[in-house]
Amino acid sequence: MDRPLFLVLLTGILFLFQSGSLPFLSADEPRYTRIAEEMLSSGDWVIPHLEGKPWLEKPPLFYWLAAGIFSLLGSGEAQSRAVSALALAATGAALCFFGGRWFSPQAGRLAALMFVSSSAVIGFARGASMDALFTCLSFCGICAFGQALWEDSQAKRVLYLTFSGVSIGLAVLAKGLLGLFLPVALLVLFCLWTESWHRLTWTGILLWGTVVLLVALPWHYLAFQREGFSFLATYLINHQVARFLTEIHHHAQSYFYYLLVLPASILPWTPFLLLLANRNPPNRSEERPNIPRGHATLLLTLLTLFLLLFFSLSSSKLPGYILPACPPLVLLIAVRCLAEEDSGQSSKLPAIALHASAILMLLIGTALSGFLVQSYGISLLSALACGS
Repeated sequence: MDRPLFLVLLTGILFLFQSGSLPFLSADEPRYTRIAEEMLSSGDWVIPHLEGKPWLEKPPLFYWLAAGIFSLLGSGEAQSRAVSALALAATGAALCFFGGRWFSPQAGRLAALMFVSSSAVIGFARGASMDALFTCLSFCGICAFGQALWEDSQAKRVLYLTFSGVSIGLAVLAKGLLGLFLPVALLVLFCLWTESWHRLTWTGILLWGTVVLLVALPWHYLAFQREGFSFLATYLINHQVARFLTEIHHHAQSYFYYLLVLPASILPWTPFLLLLANRNPPNRSEERPNIPRGHATLLLTLLTLFLLLFFSLSSSKLPGYILPACPPLVLLIAVRCLAEEDSGQSSKLPAIALHASAILMLLIGTALSGFLVQSYGISLLSALACGS
């Protein structure tokens, strides 16, 4: 079995283990579950409904997937959270695949293991959240586009562009127009920076754009046909443009909010950020065929910083918004860890980071298990399973 596929299956099982032992933990979880239930019972797969009324705040991909799972396994906490669990497991597989293609198989595996064991991923994998789905689709779409830039084979380039277009189109259906704006803005910036446009033909760009539209546009057209300008006012203006520009949804935070949340999101691996601060990093000699290592590092760095800047400027801030920055960040850390190991230099940074991470892992697991026992009255065994 391929390692990425095995990783999806294994982490998906671990994420789902005992996930139904906790009640819904936020207002969004029961709301999203109810919408998916109503979609399944009514057979209306175009307009989501809550208590019989149109719910136009979010696009429908999460509801479609959840309703599909409900049709097979019934509804409940675990079934509703399965979408997030499988999406984040698939993100780990994408890290394994693209990290292996761009750097080394060891870097891909290490990044995947860091990602699926980080605090935010474990937390969001056990919750019904659209951020997990968006994280997976946007990361896959951006990485596949980058891979297409570096492919010499025309057939493989078409394959990666098509996969990227499908992923970005689905990202729009998971998170709205943000799923298109963020990847396009980032990829334009990357191509201008690296002067990589010459590696793509207009035919390739047209193919990518066509695939994105074929995936994302039909639902938007049908929803507008059904609901008219109230769809645009609620879905586009209120919950996308106004959410970014105003405090209308009461999620205001400091501009520095994500400078704290992002490091906390990759706990217990946060101390390894010290390796990225090293101004004279060791240069690992291994080079992947047809892929400029510096370009791959730049793409991941730009993705992390671009997401951090964009969401920091947003007037509405929630912890899950920064989740898409975790995959590129942990891949950068994994590459630097292996470079330090292979360099033979006597640096104490990796050892310090490793010991700090081990201590953090113990403290976090103990504190979370105690919180679950005290707050929800579940058994210690279940708490330990959820906390781990």
